[in-house]
Amino acid sequence: MSKTTNVLYIITKGNLGGAQRYVYDLATNVPKSKYWVSVCMGEADKLKDKLEAKNIETRTIKGLKRDISLFDEVSVFFRIFSIIRDTEPDIVHLNSAKAGGIGSVAVVFFNCFKFLKFLVKKAAGKDAEFTKTKSIFTAHGWTFKEKRPVLQLFFIVLLSWITVLLCDRTIVVSQDDEDKILKFKLPFVSKKIILIYNGIRVKRLSGKARARDMLGIEKTSFVVGSVSELTTNKGLTYAIDGFKELLEDNEVRQTTKSAIHFVIIGEGEMRGELEKKVASYGLSHRVSFLGYTDDAFMLLKGFDVFLMSSLKEGLPYSLLEAGAAKLPIVATEVGGIGEIIEDRHSGFLIGPQKPGEIKEALKSLLLDSKRSKEFGKKVYETISENFLMGDMVDKTCEIYDGK
Repeated sequence: MSKTTNVLYIITKGNLGGAQRYVYDLATNVPKSKYWVSVCMGEADKLKDKLEAKNIETRTIKGLKRDISLFDEVSVFFRIFSIIRDTEPDIVHLNSAKAGGIGSVAVVFFNCFKFLKFLVKKAAGKDAEFTKTKSIFTAHGWTFKEKRPVLQLFFIVLLSWITVLLCDRTIVVSQDDEDKILKFKLPFVSKKIILIYNGIRVKRLSGKARARDMLGIEKTSFVVGSVSELTTNKGLTYAIDGFKELLEDNEVRQTTKSAIHFVIIGEGEMRGELEKKVASYGLSHRVSFLGYTDDAFMLLKGFDVFLMSSLKEGLPYSLLEAGAAKLPIVATEVGGIGEIIEDRHSGFLIGPQKPGEIKEALKSLLLDSKRSKEFGKKVYETISENFLMGDMVDKTCEIYDGK
């Protein structure tokens, strides 16, 4: 009987964003007959609770968070090293920049520690075997894609390069991410990079009427929807501006009798600021903040258009699910979004921080229901052919198995 491979996942934050969804999907879907998995994460309960509900062992690493603090980083390093030493995984799968950087160094130290133990045993004439622990890093959108001062960007690129060098393989979730790291022509990088798209299960959804009941919005209304963390990188302040411009458009006001609503599903540190912005526009009756819900996918059928206004992305799960729900999509052309949406064929691609473009794209879909349906059909075909969870899991397991 073949030995079960011990896989330890480490991720910076324990909330429920795209990277956490990726870890959850892999941890709960790799074959249990071949892999024993456990997950370490920063301080947050949502991912931990979901994993433990599936009987997956979890550990919380105090101080592991996105913000930089030298004291915390040293403490986190020793905590990760201690966990790796105690669990002796065959593979450590690192996710997000902070976990990737600190975790990759911890794996190197652990392998040195194991090799020294091997040498001591051999010197004592005892039977000994050395097996290297592999490290795999998934980049969920490179940090250096964010707007930062030049000196900061230099150090971020340098640290990204070191992470890739120290890891056995680096998975990127979009062609855009692969192109971004390769354009620097950094030594010893190209052969370590592999592209594996995020994937979802394409499920049958309940009808629009039921979803509208769950949203508490009349069936005759036109609903623009977003599912997103409420953070700066998601660009929701520009989405709200674009929605306001849509409501003020003379042609829309003259030709559209139904009420127009904007529904935002998700939670994050910008919620209070965004709610104040909406209130200052006098649009609190038109814009709804529903917070985080496990039923977000079930609510998608209640939308008429899906809007993604991100400033930075890897390959967003919420966009894949919107496509699987056959929704017409308006999205910023950042990260891997252009690999899902073909502009004016299966959706509208717009520039980031462009409220006017958001308004025009939403207006086009509001006034042209035929085009909306065609966009929804086309993007559904793309998701069904290229972004399936089974493919993601199988290709990742091939990396685990050294293929």
